[in-house]
Amino acid sequence: MRLAGMMGLLIGALVLGGCVSTHMRQFIGEDVREVVMSDGAPVNVFDYGDGRRVFQFYWGGGTYSVPAVSTTTGSAYAIGSTVYGSATTVSTPAGTITSEGCLTSYITRWDSDRDGWIVEDIRYPQRLVC
Repeated sequence: MRLAGMMGLLIGALVLGGCVSTHMRQFIGEDVREVVMSDGAPVNVFDYGDGRRVFQFYWGGGTYSVPAVSTTTGSAYAIGSTVYGSATTVSTPAGTITSEGCLTSYITRWDSDRDGWIVEDIRYPQRLVC
């Protein structure tokens, strides 16, 4: 694949990778049951041993399309009554990004006043596509 095509796929991957952190951050300070209502049941739950509990969810996955992009630049100049010109077109081919998804972790602490596990931190894989 040409460099321009690779750049298009890389940009698409970075955009998709940023989505998981944005999605997860909205739940900090919320009861983990809000995450369950949004994302379904956790796939794993375990205790840290220091009073915190981790809820893990499978997030993302699928195939995403990156559209083709073409940019044309050029110039024209006249000599007498004749116009001459040149143009250059740079194209980025369409492509797809496939992701199996990733395991995300919500780190919680029990709040007896709210009678629930409250999200205080998040962890997700540091990779391009989740």
